[in-house]
Amino acid sequence: TILLYDGTLGFFKSKKQIWLSILAILIFIIFVVFPPLLLLLYPWRRFQRLLSNFRLHRPGLIIFMDTFQGCYKDGSNGTRDCRCFSAFYFILRIVGCVIYVLLGCNIFSHFSVQLSVQAVDTISILILLYLKPYKNSLYNNLDITILLDCILISSLYTNSSIITNSSGAIVVKVC
Repeated sequence: TILLYDGTLGFFKSKKQIWLSILAILIFIIFVVFPPLLLLLYPWRRFQRLLSNFRLHRPGLIIFMDTFQGCYKDGSNGTRDCRCFSAFYFILRIVGCVIYVLLGCNIFSHFSVQLSVQAVDTISILILLYLKPYKNSLYNNLDITILLDCILISSLYTNSSIITNSSGAIVVKVC
């Protein structure tokens, strides 16, 4: 993959490009960073007090957060408060994108990306097995099954990239 054809191309030199870059960064913060951060921090009372100080703790926000966090353990009945798990899959998606961007497209990128995704999924399964964040145990089992399927699909995809040619030599597909 070639990301830049001409190394002399200047970035942030025109005002239009600066404004479009600022707009892109704002959209990224509003739609990618802010929702998982809000879902992650909302269960803590300090964050709710902070929202109240800025008059942002409105009934609409409370209802919105309850719809996302209603299926998780809330700390009553002597259980652990796991409402911050509503941001879990958002964070997993961000981690997956970061893995793909950082590992790039080099000779072994296919294997390293797949191995990294499998490692993240395995760690996620261990976290889910240890904490069991849902009130209903069926949801815990479904999440674990979905992540196991991701690992299975990823491993099958990794094995399909190894090809043998007509002479029997092993050929590895590269980006």
